[in-house]
Amino acid sequence: MIAVGDESMVHWPSQYFVTASIVLKWVNYLQHLKETGTLPGQLWVTSSDNFESWGGGNESYHTPDLEKLIETIDFISLHTYPFHDTYYNPNF
Repeated sequence: MIAVGDESMVHWPSQYFVTASIVLKWVNYLQHLKETGTLPGQLWVTSSDNFESWGGGNESYHTPDLEKLIETIDFISLHTYPFHDTYYNPNF
């Protein structure tokens, strides 16, 4: 498995935030390498990100590039938190 990004699409970390379009660019590149045999076909490609980035409650994440990314990856690697996520619910 190769994960393109690790909580890189969430908006709050301005130091390393990237858009879904950038992640999609690299996922497409890796999928192309699989198709041409440069990478093994059984290698899974994903992006590992916070639940909010994958289209959680905040509408700002709901973009056509995110939809394309979801269709292009081999599976969704979704970060969830067993107790709460205080960034998105500061009342905790």
